[in-house]
Amino acid sequence: MASGNVVIMGDGKCIEGTYNKVRIMGNGEVDGSIKCNKFSSAGSAEGNGSIQFCKCKTAGYFGFKGYLEGNELQIMGYGQVDGHIKVDTFRAYGMLNLTDTLQAETFILRGGIEQAQAIHCEQIFIELLGGCNVKEIGGGEIRIGKTVKIVESGLKNKFLSSVKIKVGDENSRLEAEVIEGDTIYVDTAKIGVVRGKHIEIGPKCEIDKIEYSESLKIHESAKIGQQIQITTRRDR
Repeated sequence: MASGNVVIMGDGKCIEGTYNKVRIMGNGEVDGSIKCNKFSSAGSAEGNGSIQFCKCKTAGYFGFKGYLEGNELQIMGYGQVDGHIKVDTFRAYGMLNLTDTLQAETFILRGGIEQAQAIHCEQIFIELLGGCNVKEIGGGEIRIGKTVKIVESGLKNKFLSSVKIKVGDENSRLEAEVIEGDTIYVDTAKIGVVRGKHIEIGPKCEIDKIEYSESLKIHESAKIGQQIQITTRRDR
């Protein structure tokens, strides 16, 4: 990894290359794909390429037409990515617009998602503060809803968990075609199929079909089409 740094104060551009740190304070543009140890921005950051990073933290507007790949990704404000995202940890506070697939070990969101093709993460925690439109959601542990409260350790993360965020109205909800996981909780949602081992359906849900293998709990206000328990035969 190169040792050079790029610092943009005000308006400026970062060209394609390999850097140690890239920092934008104001209105910055990335022309081409870059690799860096750390990418940070406050204000507006746009690019027409991909970013490979160890850490990426943004505040304000973040828009890239390319893939993002790295260890830690944090977006505060509005994030639009027109490429796949592959990271270890992704924390977001605000509104996301993802036209491709998100892959991560842990995905934490306080806010909403205008659109996303697919979210595949081992852990998914979404505190719905706006609308959330995703075609497909898959993972190990999935918790999504207005009653889900994100509480994290560490001073900075505790602060971000307590900041008031409003990106939708009281009628905002999760809409998805399929949710599949081991342990699932959802509320305030309209979903085609929910499939998993342990499923809990909270209030204000409309679900066409539920397929579960071990346990199912449904709030009295939820509207469910089909409930099917999937059993696995054991060889004698």
